[in-house]
Amino acid sequence: MGEITKYDPAFYRVFLLDATGAAPQNPALDWPWDDLTPADFNATADDTRPQANLDKAHVAEVETVPSGGRSFVYVKAPDGGDQLYSVGLRPLFPDELAAAGL
Repeated sequence: MGEITKYDPAFYRVFLLDATGAAPQNPALDWPWDDLTPADFNATADDTRPQANLDKAHVAEVETVPSGGRSFVYVKAPDGGDQLYSVGLRPLFPDELAAAGL
C-alpha cells in the first residue's frame, strides 16, 4: 500500500439544475462565473443533468476547496432575471480525470 494523503482535487463535476420556483434556505448567490453561462453545462449520454468539469478556482466561487462535495447552492441567472439554479458539485477522482481527458 502507498502513503495515505489528503485528496486535493484539481477538478470537480458541477451540476446546474433548474430551480425556478424553489424556496432556498440560504440566499441565492449572484451568478459566480464571468467566463461561463448556463449553456456551458451540458447533459451527457449517461446523465441527463446539465454539468461541466470545473477547476478549483471556479468551484471556489461557490464553495470552499478542497471539498468533498456539496448540493443545494443556489445561484441567480447571469442575466439577473428570475431564473434560479441549484448547483451541486463533487470532486473528480483520478480515474475520472483520465476518462475526461483532464
